Amino acid sequence: ATAIDGIVDDSDLSAEQVGEKVANLAQYSVPLNEAVKTVRNQVSTSDQDGGNQEPVTVTFEEINSGNKPVNVDEVLVVGSRNDTSSKVKQQGTLFDGTRTLGFIEFAGGNAPDLVPGNAYEVSHAVTNEYNGDFSLKFTDDTTLTEVSSPTVAAEQATLSEVVEEGEYLSVGPVEVVDVWDTRSDAVAQTGLIADDTDRLKYTQFTGTGDVPTFEEGDVLTLDGVVVDEYNDNLSVQIQDATVVERVDADVDTSSANSNSFMAPIVNFNAGTGLIRRCGVEDEDGKKCTRVVDNRPCPDHGTKAREGENDLRIKATADTGSEAVTVIFNRE
Repeated sequence: ATAIDGIVDDSDLSAEQVGEKVANLAQYSVPLNEAVKTVRNQVSTSDQDGGNQEPVTVTFEEINSGNKPVNVDEVLVVGSRNDTSSKVKQQGTLFDGTRTLGFIEFAGGNAPDLVPGNAYEVSHAVTNEYNGDFSLKFTDDTTLTEVSSPTVAAEQATLSEVVEEGEYLSVGPVEVVDVWDTRSDAVAQTGLIADDTDRLKYTQFTGTGDVPTFEEGDVLTLDGVVVDEYNDNLSVQIQDATVVERVDADVDTSSANSNSFMAPIVNFNAGTGLIRRCGVEDEDGKKCTRVVDNRPCPDHGTKAREGENDLRIKATADTGSEAVTVIFNRE
């Protein structure tokens, strides 16, 4: 009671309001002393959270500083992220038509749980800045109103048109040309996709919606992926709201990423040498080229012993600045 009285003395809140904030945190298994400390910090930093400032309506591209209250006319929830911290209620990624931006709401907040794929009008959120990266923070003053007829949507692009971190795009048809083993429990699947203009890494993190497992040779459309950048390399991230469809289409990947380079091969990867492909022909006489060494073809059920022999090399080349997966088919 003494701690709560101290917060009341230092703020415009009543003892009942302070107690309610502490109780809200406690329901998320936050220890009582931590809950009181968090509420005290919230009160002492209310000015930084825009409590005494009028919010300004902005687009995500216009956000250039932290601790500013803002309104955003419409945002699409493109992904959510599960967090093990008891101090975080929800966080994820939003898109407003100009770029994507992360959001976070701490435990005890009263904003509704955002649903991936739905759109909302945001009032009185607060900008946050860390190491030059911006995000939105939902506070007690933030209100979120669902938009019944969303206008914000991903823009269609080829892989060569993927040029900037933060873009929200639809790509396809693309072919899965390589599937990599994941080295972290946080990553559900990763590999390379290609169209007739370029090839690009894709990643899906664990807990990101109900997305099918990709197989080498799959031809897909990916509606709603977020462009990420790491070490100057762009990739696309599959989100909760990403719509994945397998399609029957021919993708000419022969010219994708056709830049030449000289580099030593430092490793021959699994899947090198004699492999077996499905080989079932469609109505037009085109053969299915899915590799069936480790699992049956998901389209035709062909098993390894029923497949057709083929040769290839999957290797890793070291350019001096990055490791590049290279594939040499029989041809």
